[in-house]
Amino acid sequence: MLPSYFWDIALLVGVVGMSVGVAYLYRPEHKALILSLPIPSSLALLSLGENVNASNILGLTLLLLFTHTVRILYVNVGIGIVPAIAGGVALYCGLGIGLQKVYPMTHAGFIVALVWNYLLAGLMMRYFPHRDEPGQRSQMPVVQKVIILTAVISGLILLKRQLGGFMTAFPMVGVVTAYEGRHSLWSICRQIPLIMMTMGAVNLVIYCLSPHLRLGLALTVALSLFVVIMIPLHRRQWKQKTPAAAAIAEKNKAT
Repeated sequence: MLPSYFWDIALLVGVVGMSVGVAYLYRPEHKALILSLPIPSSLALLSLGENVNASNILGLTLLLLFTHTVRILYVNVGIGIVPAIAGGVALYCGLGIGLQKVYPMTHAGFIVALVWNYLLAGLMMRYFPHRDEPGQRSQMPVVQKVIILTAVISGLILLKRQLGGFMTAFPMVGVVTAYEGRHSLWSICRQIPLIMMTMGAVNLVIYCLSPHLRLGLALTVALSLFVVIMIPLHRRQWKQKTPAAAAIAEKNKAT
């Protein structure tokens, strides 16, 4: 029997490792792919130790809201990236704690949340076209990054009972991705609907299997489905080009 804090420590180590990896990748699509990996959400689910319900699905909506909040505050409003991220985190936590108290965590509530999740993800994929954005590699020292991430994840672990399933979609790696990818926030925002679709399917599988299998085994089966879905979706998303971007690519290829 593993001690109760084992998955908390695993979550902390896993998120720090992924975030350092994101920071030192250069191209936006590579950052977005790492952001999509279900390692933090899986470890958060095991840390929470509760079966999937509507809050896990609604958390994906809040993840989308977090990312666009950071983009709008930083790009459109013009405030610094750190306060923009802080504002996005505060919004996520406030809405997550509030919805955890008022939203019905019933079977019907799960189905409604799942349908909403896929409708919203589909709309976002349709109306947010590809943009060519510059890459960026981290200039922040690794030690400083680890300290910041440790503080963020430790705070999240302390709030996990208040957040419930919303903890699994919290932008743990997304906080660092938004900071390190602040010159390509549009591209990062475009990746979130893919996460909504793939993690929606993962949560649905866990939800259906959990009455019959232990949580860890149900999660393992669901993650196998994630690989099957994410690879073609990610390739499709990043092969889409605007006409201008396609023309530039053809010109570069010709020369």
